[in-house]
Amino acid sequence: MVNRNDLDDVDFVDAVELASDGTTSVFSGETVVSTTAGNRHVVLAGVDLFRDEDRLQSGDRIVLAGTTGGADGTYTVGSIFSIDTFIVVEVIATSTGGTADAYHPVGASLVGFDPTNTDQIISNEVQGAIEEVANDRGFRRHFLLMGG
Repeated sequence: MVNRNDLDDVDFVDAVELASDGTTSVFSGETVVSTTAGNRHVVLAGVDLFRDEDRLQSGDRIVLAGTTGGADGTYTVGSIFSIDTFIVVEVIATSTGGTADAYHPVGASLVGFDPTNTDQIISNEVQGAIEEVANDRGFRRHFLLMGG
């Protein structure tokens, strides 16, 4: 039997997450206290990452700006570490200050196949497939496969 304690918000795709086009904001302009390169921690001020209704979760994107130390950039949330700290997937520089904006990923990527940035190939031969991809992307060159 499954009870309420067995379930967590991250186990479900909420309507706002599903409808997200990658620009749906979780929060905006939150103050960054620090980032740490060694453990990839990002610490925010004045947030409750466990209690906010539309809370940050694994897979969300974080955009850091105005940091001192070179941590500006876009990162993927790996996990929530504590009430005000999360861990990013990518390598991050040690820094202080700045702001953080968080976004849900594209909703379709959460529940099935998201065809964004994919190509449909009609050819059933490798050379034909390569030519189709090259033509679809604006390349007007022919590729040759060398057999071995």
